[in-house]
Amino acid sequence: MNKKQSTSNFLTPPGVGFITGRGGLFLFSGFNTMKTCTKCKHALPETFFYKQAVTKDGLQSHCKECGKKGGIEWRKANSERHRAVRQAYRVSHRNETNKYRRIYYVAHQNEINEISRRHYAENREDIVCYTRQYYQEHKKERLAQNKVDSAKKSGILIPQPCENCSSTENIHGHHDDYDKPLDVRWLCSSCHGRLHAEQRRLA
Repeated sequence: MNKKQSTSNFLTPPGVGFITGRGGLFLFSGFNTMKTCTKCKHALPETFFYKQAVTKDGLQSHCKECGKKGGIEWRKANSERHRAVRQAYRVSHRNETNKYRRIYYVAHQNEINEISRRHYAENREDIVCYTRQYYQEHKKERLAQNKVDSAKKSGILIPQPCENCSSTENIHGHHDDYDKPLDVRWLCSSCHGRLHAEQRRLA
């Protein structure tokens, strides 16, 4: 549609109208209920704002688009704080998060598997090369992990709840010293991953 074309050429039923804003021309209903965004200063339909119970009109002062932009800018400027908040949330809501992930995986299992197969097919050489290189550079770590796996199968080692969050799902044996392959700390996959990520960050 030509931006200069007048919306008066369109016939709309009562309670329906057009508005020109960021992104183009929008069709909306209830055009008598408008609100001005405090950030971009555009007058927009109330449906362009998220709800917020503590305000007089029950809506946030800024529109959804400005809220998204503000969130992205804040996360970039406060990456460490944002990461800490996300980690704290995952720990305090571990059961709910794991339950949601299981439900999502079951509902989208075929789609997820297809994405994985396609990714492997498209990047097979890179994946094989990276895997070989990783094994070559981490022989001691892999050997220690293999010994833990064997000890678990034989009953020498019995996995315990995660020492950080007490989860009993997806328990890993973490090595503080790979020269002591059977001396491990039991951590769930999430806490184990965060520990290694923090170690890499500080390295």
